[in-house]
Amino acid sequence: MGSRGSGSIPNVTWRGRTASIALPIGGWEQVFFCAECRWLQEYFIGMRGVLRAGLLGNHSREKQMKQVFCSAVAAAMFASSLFAFQKGGSGGLMSDLNENLKIGGQLDFQFHDAQAERRLGVNGATQFRIRRFRLNVGVEMIEDFFFRSTLTMDPVVRDQDEGSVDIDEAYFRFGNLGRNLFNMEDPSHTYLKVGNFYRWERGFFDRRHEIYSLAGTAFYRDEITGLQLGGDFEEGFFYRFTFSNGSALATRDSGDNLTGGSPFIHDNEQRGDANNSKEVSIGLGMRGRIEAPDLGYKIGLAARFGRLSAADKSYLSSNVSAFNGTGKQRRFGILAGLDYDDPSFALGLDAELWFSDDGNGQRDIFSVGPWVKLKLDGVYYQQRKFFTGVGLAYRASYAHLKDGFANAASSASAAARALVDDRLQHTLTLWTDITQNVNMSIEVNTVEESQFDVANTEWLVQWSVRF
Repeated sequence: MGSRGSGSIPNVTWRGRTASIALPIGGWEQVFFCAECRWLQEYFIGMRGVLRAGLLGNHSREKQMKQVFCSAVAAAMFASSLFAFQKGGSGGLMSDLNENLKIGGQLDFQFHDAQAERRLGVNGATQFRIRRFRLNVGVEMIEDFFFRSTLTMDPVVRDQDEGSVDIDEAYFRFGNLGRNLFNMEDPSHTYLKVGNFYRWERGFFDRRHEIYSLAGTAFYRDEITGLQLGGDFEEGFFYRFTFSNGSALATRDSGDNLTGGSPFIHDNEQRGDANNSKEVSIGLGMRGRIEAPDLGYKIGLAARFGRLSAADKSYLSSNVSAFNGTGKQRRFGILAGLDYDDPSFALGLDAELWFSDDGNGQRDIFSVGPWVKLKLDGVYYQQRKFFTGVGLAYRASYAHLKDGFANAASSASAAARALVDDRLQHTLTLWTDITQNVNMSIEVNTVEESQFDVANTEWLVQWSVRF
């Protein structure tokens, strides 16, 4: 077996039909022992792994971040091998891993400029930066049963800490419950999902803007922890029933940054659980297409019921002068989209309307976003097609904070007063599809508060690569 190094090429040693594999990655070395054994006329590839950790050099945050990512990949390979079945043949270990293990991700590089942040003295107002690096790991353990994890390095929303890694998703999904458990046909292909995952509303619309709508920032941008029972009919109808920890009320910027010139009340992910009552949410919807003309449509209804935790009540008491201390929490949303597809262009419209209650405080938020995309012939370079489309999208989003969300005292800072103020957000994005997995966009976003305007305007130039 080779010595530990900084490369990524594994060392393999065979002893009869048993192999030992050493895979050095950074300061970690993953060692696997692989053996074949015959059982009931089928081949089972078993893998036992031993993880040896050796932190070489200094223990910087950058090294720790790399170690977290590499450990996740190694753990996924290990889990995949435990459930990799091969019915006859001699495909071997790597063919099983290739079939059952899926790794992908996304890297976004961005130039960012924010007028309000420069004026308010927020760090890093104008900069080139890595917006995020996301690693997706999926393992199909057996048919209809898989694990998925999404790890994100996001220095923009992690207090400028470049070594911080967040587990955005980590869940198990067991599909086709009717067929697998009860041997009956299930037209909805019912599934059960358990773990940490995003709300279904987040993926309802195609992502055309880097900056979320006001409703997205307020209600469904962050992930939750719990279980979800759902299904999708071939006719397009879908349903989602979720029982979870819910979210914690917190402050987030209406624009691209975590903090900045337009703070806003939003449902933040819970680290742990501060709410003993839990949250129940229901989602119903329909998606489909009409062949002639080629018209697509979708509509979804969302409802959530929960109770404010002690921490939520403390947050509102500190920021909202008229909060009466009651614990009611409700969310109701209507989401809809329509699109037309032509050989030379595509266009559409997305819209959403939300009503929410937090104690005696009420918020009404809506957004509407038309978009158009021109399909280009593109050019070929080294047998690959470039510049296949260019698009333009606009979105107007308005939030009305009423009743219990009274404006703070005039002696408070502009940012504190803006937290509970009505606001109108305009977002305009121009993008081009450079290749199938690479695009570049230019985006401008501005937020106007009705009484305490801090002129929060942001410019983004973003290059996104998916792999």
